Amino acid sequence: MHTCAVLDNATVKCWGSGGNGRLGTGDTNDLGDVPGEMGDALLPINLGTGVSAIAVTAGGEHTCVLLTTAAIKCFGNGMDGRLGYGNQNSIGDSPAEMGNALAAVNLGTGRTVLAVSAGLAHTCAMLDNSTVKC
Repeated sequence: MHTCAVLDNATVKCWGSGGNGRLGTGDTNDLGDVPGEMGDALLPINLGTGVSAIAVTAGGEHTCVLLTTAAIKCFGNGMDGRLGYGNQNSIGDSPAEMGNALAAVNLGTGRTVLAVSAGLAHTCAMLDNSTVKC
């Protein structure tokens, strides 16, 4: 229902259906459906101070970003635990939920993430010890 891209400056931009905050803009507005919303007008997602993106994956109604810190931050529809925060809350539909307020997903003490992939209603991460957690 949406698309995201990592740009050459390690920022992420998303467009399409904005429901549940899946675009990371701090609201639920759709982007790219009317003239003037793309290009320079499409702002990068605020992932927090001093962090950049390595990869992004878009599920059906959620998005996860692999950061240069080898951590993952997810936002959008939290139903069924797909964001990995231990609840079913939608995150990213309010500006106060993005940036430094957006927590990294806890995948275990001392673990770092090598890759992330979001499906329709789940997310999986490959960790530094060659295990996969979903």
